[in-house]
Amino acid sequence: MTHNRLTENETKYPADIILVEGILALYDERIRNLLNYKIFVHCDNDIRLCRRIIRDVEERGREVEGILY
Repeated sequence: MTHNRLTENETKYPADIILVEGILALYDERIRNLLNYKIFVHCDNDIRLCRRIIRDVEERGREVEGILY
């Protein structure tokens, strides 16, 4: 199985509020400096794993064994 990003793109226009999420969203200081608010939400490891398994099986057609590997 090859892991690739989707080929579709979406154009986003300016808004009063823009949510940026991702595991490394707050890593880069340049990005942090552009944000007015920085909120990190912690979730237990088992909940994160369950959510990832469900997402990868349903949306990406992956097998549980491959996800756990």
